[in-house]
Amino acid sequence: MIGQAYALRHGQRTAFEEFYTGLYFFAQGQPSNAVPLLEAAFTDQTYSWSVTKLLAVVALDENKPAEASELMQPYMQAKVTEIDQAYIVAALKLADGKKAEAQAILNEFAASTLSPIWKPKFEKLQAAINR
Repeated sequence: MIGQAYALRHGQRTAFEEFYTGLYFFAQGQPSNAVPLLEAAFTDQTYSWSVTKLLAVVALDENKPAEASELMQPYMQAKVTEIDQAYIVAALKLADGKKAEAQAILNEFAASTLSPIWKPKFEKLQAAINR
């Protein structure tokens, strides 16, 4: 339906469409399709925080912690309250060699509460902490 709406507007997308289509591609494991859409949605304040986190996750998945750190720098002192934020901050702590801090963040989010998107990411991060 988003594709039909896009066609009816002669190729002009709304930030809503860009964000949710990008989110769909992110969830499907298609970052090359997700990133351009998410970057386009970033200009709308409604989506900027969510886009920042998703782009940081993509950077981490591509083993680019410096890029993720740069994206998250303005938010690193914020209280960790969301699962995606927890994953990013814990991964960045681990990249800095701070295993105990990374573990403390993961401990705040029970594995049973994780969605299918986040559970494997948390498990991989947990395995890296345990090494």
